[in-house]
Amino acid sequence: MKELTADQRRAVIDHLLVRVVQHPCKLQRGAILEVARIFGRNPRTIGKIWQRANVSLGGDNLPSREMICEHTASMKKGRVGRKQKYTDLPERIRAVPASQRTTIAYVAHAIGIPPSTLKDYYKRGLMVKYNSNVKPKLTDDVDPWSLERNFLTLQSCLREVIGCAGGNSYKIPHMKKAALKKCGRLPESVSCGKDVYDDGCTLLGQVDLSTVMLELSLQTARDLEMSDIFTALETLDIDDQDE
Repeated sequence: MKELTADQRRAVIDHLLVRVVQHPCKLQRGAILEVARIFGRNPRTIGKIWQRANVSLGGDNLPSREMICEHTASMKKGRVGRKQKYTDLPERIRAVPASQRTTIAYVAHAIGIPPSTLKDYYKRGLMVKYNSNVKPKLTDDVDPWSLERNFLTLQSCLREVIGCAGGNSYKIPHMKKAALKKCGRLPESVSCGKDVYDDGCTLLGQVDLSTVMLELSLQTARDLEMSDIFTALETLDIDDQDE
């Protein structure tokens, strides 16, 4: 049977409180059995919740109308489940040189655990993310000329991929971009012949674009997740605090 939530436990206390008689100030006879039937629980469960609530019904210099109730939420959170198998994982990861923490597979092999286990520890927060000193170099500090060269190369790749029907068995012709730029003849974009354009349209017509876009979005999400993991592994900080 599913455990009562914190709100349901609070509701149990509320149901019991309305069944408190004034003289003497205590639960009326059969209150726990009645509330147990309402919530479909064993009377012992309801009784334990009431006992944990430790409701003050007067006395100790408190007016009888004042009700003080202790916290009754489940105490299992963070205390149940399978215990960590690799208790010395932080020390073992620290022993791997920071410059060599490039992939999960490498670190997992170095410390002798499965890559899936290491990824699970990362998701649970044992390995703490840090601000990488690599990513800024890939964004703001990249000079415009490098971006321009890369953009032209990507366009050339796209043209060749269409030419070989989506495969990767192609070679990109050397454009001599530096020489073209020096003489002011570097194109802003790579031209595409009509036959290549028609072939591309034919290929697109043979697939369901919505399905392809969904697959690409899922792959991109996975790649971004792995990128964050690899970034965290480059200069890893360890949280020694057990969950």
